[in-house]
Amino acid sequence: MKINFSWSTWVKIGILVAVLLSAPYFIPFALEFVIVADLMGLEALVVFLAASGKYWWHAISLKLSAFGENLAETAALVAELYLFKPRVVLLHTTASSLCLILASSVILCLAVWIPPMIISAQLIS
Repeated sequence: MKINFSWSTWVKIGILVAVLLSAPYFIPFALEFVIVADLMGLEALVVFLAASGKYWWHAISLKLSAFGENLAETAALVAELYLFKPRVVLLHTTASSLCLILASSVILCLAVWIPPMIISAQLIS
């Protein structure tokens, strides 16, 4: 027996499965989500999501601002490494550029950067 569903039925089944799988993690109002999708259609569902979007926008913006602060702190810590001191970067960038131009060897260019990496690793630990 072959079951032939229409496209709208497949869409509803897909939405139902997605909601049920993600409900414990993302959607605290999963039952209302399914009811609105089934009874009123996708347009009403979009309006429902837009109405509750202010809370989600605030939560997401808080997480993004915390991520930005963590990223800035990490960048500040990395900038303090010996490897990223201006004199070291300028000297090693010039040396590896000359190695690449003259010898066309990526391995030789990377070998120029190994001593500052080792020194930075030893200063951290």
